[in-house]
Amino acid sequence: MTEMIYRQRPRPFAGEVIFTMNDTALTVDNGRRQEVIPFSQMFSLSLQFGYRNVSTPIYFTRLRRESGRTVTLSNLNWKGYVEVEAQDEAYSAFVRRLALNIARANPNALMTRGRPALSYLATAIVGIVSLGGFAAVAVWGLMRGNWLLATMAIIFLFPFARQVHGMITRNKPGLFDAKSPPDDLLPHHT
Repeated sequence: MTEMIYRQRPRPFAGEVIFTMNDTALTVDNGRRQEVIPFSQMFSLSLQFGYRNVSTPIYFTRLRRESGRTVTLSNLNWKGYVEVEAQDEAYSAFVRRLALNIARANPNALMTRGRPALSYLATAIVGIVSLGGFAAVAVWGLMRGNWLLATMAIIFLFPFARQVHGMITRNKPGLFDAKSPPDDLLPHHT
């Protein structure tokens, strides 16, 4: 029985959460309370992608138990109010093993990828419409000779386009096999 530990501060002023995994259970210790969750009681594991700010991608895993309660962990570890550390390699290794342990203990557990279909569709529509709005404002500003407006629209267009592209291409809803989690929903590691 080998243990694997993953530590994370999920928010800037939150305490450290320690996730300890052995072959049969996940222990979650947030400093105030320690809870042991057997893998056989886990109903689903969901992998998703997002952005914490303009330039910081976040990969997160949400575990849902049969009781309906959830546990969430991500690749980001907050060091302070603005400083964040990406723990890509440790997070990817932990989540890969976690998926295998859950599937072994509960073959009926759902391994889902991306956002739920309705949420994914709403994100795609809002993102594409917003990008169209930024582009229209840029063109309108150029046509009217309003260089400041056009420049501001273009400045916001490119980082927002990157975020929308990432959210749409990586968060497609679906299922995956625990033996091969989707690489686009786990950070690249060496």
